Amino acid sequence: MPLIVIGLLALFGELFLPGGIAGIIGIGLIACGVLLSTGVSSEASAAGGILTSAVAAVVVYVYWRKVRRSPLKSGADAFVGLEATVITNFSGGKGQVRLKGEDWSARSHGEKSYKRGDKVKITGFEGVYLEVD
Repeated sequence: MPLIVIGLLALFGELFLPGGIAGIIGIGLIACGVLLSTGVSSEASAAGGILTSAVAAVVVYVYWRKVRRSPLKSGADAFVGLEATVITNFSGGKGQVRLKGEDWSARSHGEKSYKRGDKVKITGFEGVYLEVD
């Protein structure tokens, strides 16, 4: 029983100091404690705890690699490449578009003209204007 409590405390500590190590140790301690409380020998329960921790470590590593590969985009960078809908006709290369439910002022490259309902691609951000093509 004490191993289960210590394992739960380690999992709780992972909430405040994330990194994976305390969580992996906590999972191993809980597995070891559960095996001991069911009457399994101490050697077998230690092996079960180590095996459970190893599996948890592999799962955390695979997840971490996946998250690390996809860079977080925020601000204007998150808009580049998205498609918007023209909501006012472009005049002099300027108009308005709707992107993700919000209306934005936009400028077209080379003062291209677009009509209401046209689909445009966001290519950048300049001041308060989305650049579209």
